[in-house]
Formats: sequence, structure tokens, C-alpha cells
Amino acid sequence: MKVLFVVGAPGVGKTTLVRELLEHRSYFSVEPKWTMGMNGEVCAAGLYTGAKFDGADTVPYNGVQAALEFWADKLKTFELTILDGDRFSYKKTVDFFRAQGADVRCLLLDAGDALLAERRAARGTEQNETWVKGRVTKARNFFDELPDNAKVRFEVESDTAPTALAALVRSWLRSPSREGVDEAGQALALGPGRGYTATREVKPAR
Repeated sequence: MKVLFVVGAPGVGKTTLVRELLEHRSYFSVEPKWTMGMNGEVCAAGLYTGAKFDGADTVPYNGVQAALEFWADKLKTFELTILDGDRFSYKKTVDFFRAQGADVRCLLLDAGDALLAERRAARGTEQNETWVKGRVTKARNFFDELPDNAKVRFEVESDTAPTALAALVRSWLRSPSREGVDEAGQALALGPGRGYTATREVKPAR
């Protein structure tokens, strides 16, 4: 079983990507909040209903422990568990899943300030600049602490639907290590024209 952390700046597209990976969403656990895919292979913390306030942001910070206990009791047979955003991106959470025998991986979505501002404006959300920078720093630090073969950074270069990125992530998750990203990326001819570029390193903080 694999556990995928999806981290990055607010508005970069984390929740949208997770919706793509879930494909058909058919079952919800309301307390604690989980969404299970129709195929019975993928589950994600949070409610992915298509609402403006969606995804792992629907999980209260004081509900994380209950969510982990629910996973250990009922969801650990799922092939893939996805944890999106800030709620779960702590070392103790990584340690919890590794203790359960999970293959832990991390995807960092990164983007330039102009694109992030454009995306947040399109969503009609206004967020404090200092708070946003804090979330970006936390995401990059969390990503940086994980081993190289367990993580990939994607630079989001245009505001496009993340279907191609979701396909690339699926290919990586099927591979035993990070090298699957290079192979899948070549097969999909990913690049600026498709809206994403995959790299291992974190860009220096702007």
C-alpha cells in the first residue's frame, strides 16, 4: 500500500489533482472525513465533493488523530491513500504510516507567484501574503526532509486541467522508485506545452 502526500502553496492545484486521482468518488465517511474512490483502490482524507471549500481542508486540525485511527482500522487495505495539503504534512504522520508498513511518497506542486495570484483570484479567495508564504515554506521543508527516491516536485507552468499530471503521478506510483517519473514523462511528452515539468529538487525560496 502506498501513501501519497500532496503539498504546495494554497491555490496551486492540490485538491484539483486529487479529484483527478480519485476519478469516481462514491463513498464518504463524514466523521472522520474521508472520500473513497468507486474502484475501491483509492481513498483520500477530506471530503471531495466539488465544493469551493473542499479536500483535506475540510478536516479540522484537531481531527487528524481520529482520521489516522480510522485509516489504521478500516482503510489500510486500500492500494493508495492520498493526504492533500497542510493538515497531515508532519514527520509524525510520516512515521505513523511507515509504522503501518506503507510506502510513503510525496508530491510537491510549485508555481510562480503570478500564476498563484491568478488562480486565487479566479477562485475568489483572498489570503494574507505572510500566511501564504508560511504555507509554502512548510510544504517545501516537509518535502525536503524525505528521501530523494520518495518524492517529486512538479512546477505548474500554466493554468491547465491536471489530467496529464494525474496520469504521470499514477505511472510514478506504479513504479518502485522515482525513476518512473522520467520514463512516464518521456512517454507523455510532458513539458511547458502540457503545463507541468517534473524535477527532483526544490527551487530556492523566492
